[in-house]
Amino acid sequence: MLEQNGVAATQATLSRDLRDLNVYKGANGYIVPTGTPPPAPGSAPLEPAMKQYLLGVGVSGTVVVCQTGPGQAMPLATEVDRVKPTGVVGTLAGDDTVFVAVESPGKARAIARTFKSMAGL
Repeated sequence: MLEQNGVAATQATLSRDLRDLNVYKGANGYIVPTGTPPPAPGSAPLEPAMKQYLLGVGVSGTVVVCQTGPGQAMPLATEVDRVKPTGVVGTLAGDDTVFVAVESPGKARAIARTFKSMAGL
């Protein structure tokens, strides 16, 4: 459809542009975040993402478990990966849960407290 309208784009470019606009594929199709404008490319607004998506937080050893609404785990994980808080090794997102791998149990507890605070929980 893009090509038919004179727009040249590869799948990789389109995927990257959608990610930069915070448009994600969820269980019911594509999701455009509401309530906050998309961040400028290269910025990493973790607190707005926490307020928008995070519903609950738990800790198990070196893993912070973040609960979101359906289809909202990927946008939250993307923001955590962009910011990469100190001690975070990486994320794994499902549909409504994000596992945040952390360097140590102590850092995991601290990150969970920070995420809760950012989300107002």
